[in-house]
Order: sequence, then structure tokens, then C-alpha cells
Amino acid sequence: MIVLDPGDRVLLMRYDDPAPNGPHWSTPGGGLNRGESYHEGAARELAEETGWTDVRVGAEQVFEQEIVMGYGP
Repeated sequence: MIVLDPGDRVLLMRYDDPAPNGPHWSTPGGGLNRGESYHEGAARELAEETGWTDVRVGAEQVFEQEIVMGYGP
């Protein structure tokens, strides 16, 4: 998800994962639980990753993409 502050700055999270992904920056997010809508999943993931429960989650407006991280074959 894309989280914007009042100045239109994008929230990025730093992850210090072990190889193969390693340290990287990413927007908050994650997968959906069974039966969960995108809106519900976005609110839950944001709360899990930031502790914020008072952020208004808007409508889906960007796009959906799946990325597999890691080194080549």
C-alpha cells in the first residue's frame, strides 16, 4: 500500500532481512487473510507494521503486483 502524509511524502519501511533479500526499503503491506478484503488487509497490515490504528484507508487506486525477491536460478 502507499501511505502518504499531509505533505504527500511516501512512507517507506526499512527491512534488514537475511540473504537472499538482504536489507531493503519497501512500502508497508503484506498478504490477505482468508476472507479479508483489500481494505481490511491494508488496515490490518498497517497496524501490524506501524502500530497506527487511526489512519483512514482509502479506496484502491494504484495497482496490484507480485514480486518474488531473491537471486536468480
